[in-house]
Amino acid sequence: MAILPNITTCEQLTFFLSTEKNAYTNFINKCRKRLIPLSVTEFHHILPLHAKGPNKKWNLIQLSIYEHQMAHQFLYDVYKNTEDLCALRFRKKMNSGSL
Repeated sequence: MAILPNITTCEQLTFFLSTEKNAYTNFINKCRKRLIPLSVTEFHHILPLHAKGPNKKWNLIQLSIYEHQMAHQFLYDVYKNTEDLCALRFRKKMNSGSL
């Protein structure tokens, strides 16, 4: 199981995203390079709060509703944290309108 590092600066996050090669970091890097703004977005913590990710602007990314769900799926697939699984299940229920 991979472990998310304790990152406290934007520079450390940029380095992590450029060196860690997995489905989650590849997805986040792709979304960070998006040039077209999305009309309906949600904020996602790149490094989750439960993994001691900071609640700072540089640790947030705007994702579509579907991308946000995908981000939590990738997080769980790569890092196997139960908190990510709970977030994924919540997002799926919310997106299906069954809340």
